[in-house]
Amino acid sequence: MNEEVSTRAQSNHDRPDDHSSPKHRNSGNSYVPVSKPEVDYAELEEMASPPLPLASPISPPYPLLSSTMTGNHTLKAFKKAGLPTSMLSPPNVEGLDVNTAQKIQAADATLLRKNYEALLSIVREQQQAKELAESRATEALHDQEEQRAMFEVQIENMKLANVGLRSKVRALENRTSLPQVFEQYEQELRSLHTQVQQLQERNVALELRASGVGIGVNASSIDIKKKYQQIVEEKLALEREVVEYRKKESDLNNREEDLVAARLCKQRLSAEMNQALEKADQLHHENEKLLQEKAATAEELLATRMYLASLDNEKKKASILDRFVEKHGDRMTKLRQHDACSLGAKGESWRRDQYTRECEDKLLAAVKRSLPQAVPLCNKLLRRLEMQELSLREFSEREVDFINMLVELVSDQPGVSLKQMIEQEMMKLQT
Repeated sequence: MNEEVSTRAQSNHDRPDDHSSPKHRNSGNSYVPVSKPEVDYAELEEMASPPLPLASPISPPYPLLSSTMTGNHTLKAFKKAGLPTSMLSPPNVEGLDVNTAQKIQAADATLLRKNYEALLSIVREQQQAKELAESRATEALHDQEEQRAMFEVQIENMKLANVGLRSKVRALENRTSLPQVFEQYEQELRSLHTQVQQLQERNVALELRASGVGIGVNASSIDIKKKYQQIVEEKLALEREVVEYRKKESDLNNREEDLVAARLCKQRLSAEMNQALEKADQLHHENEKLLQEKAATAEELLATRMYLASLDNEKKKASILDRFVEKHGDRMTKLRQHDACSLGAKGESWRRDQYTRECEDKLLAAVKRSLPQAVPLCNKLLRRLEMQELSLREFSEREVDFINMLVELVSDQPGVSLKQMIEQEMMKLQT
């Protein structure tokens, strides 16, 4: 029995304490990021367990565990400390001498003292872990406040951006034909606004819960972790939504720029079209003026051609008349102006009818024989006959030339009758 007690005391004394390991010691001094808090929730649960009742080494031995301290946390703490979790019975010293009984009781008291020191170290470590957890919770709350402030700033920025986007959307609705798309965007913005309100309500609830952390750290640490994870997830979702809305905003800006460019292009094309229409109107007016000038020029040209044709006809007529006058105009006057001698000399030159000359000679000889005093009168008659014969010849030639002239004139103007032309020419000759 004594060997068993000493062996158990030695094993309990030589058992290493898990809380005194370097891993456990370093866990209190290690830096825990706020974004991913690593809290040992088993330790937080152990901190909530009440301290174990300790027995004095002088007092008589009694069970280590009472009926009210057999909870899970206490069992875990005892297992972690390497202490027995079952009820320890006091040593049986009946039938032994006083010295042996005192030694056994002293060994049992030493074992109880060691257990007390081990439990005291566990309580101290649990107290330190509790303080560390409280500091971590405080830091987490502080970080949560910072995150909440940052989220509020981001929400305000998103509200401002939302106001700008709404103004742009309204402007685009007034200028474009895409009201359904903008209504969809407004619905999405309303849903985001409701989500932001829900996040604000959750932040308020988290603040209210954080105010009671000192009361129940162990009970609320798991909820804090869950809420923090939810907040992180919501933050990531909000960041994704912000990225999506930035993309949509860039798309809207690009569309707005394209729309402005299209409107400018349309205005430029309309201005160019108006200029082209004005130029076309000017060209049309100029074309009408040119057509009028062309018609007037054509009329003037036709009149000029007709005038030139009439001048040519008049020139032809004048030339024909000049030839006719040159040929026949001065013959009769010359014959009338010359005396009978010259006419007789000339008449002999052109007279060719031998029978007429013989008749004249016979008549003159008969008059000289029968009636000499009538010879001068007979000579006058003969000269008169010669003049008439010469005039007849001239008139016959003139008539032939006149007919030829009329034929030429009528051939130039087929609309004029021959009779009218002859009458006109006869009137001209008479004048």
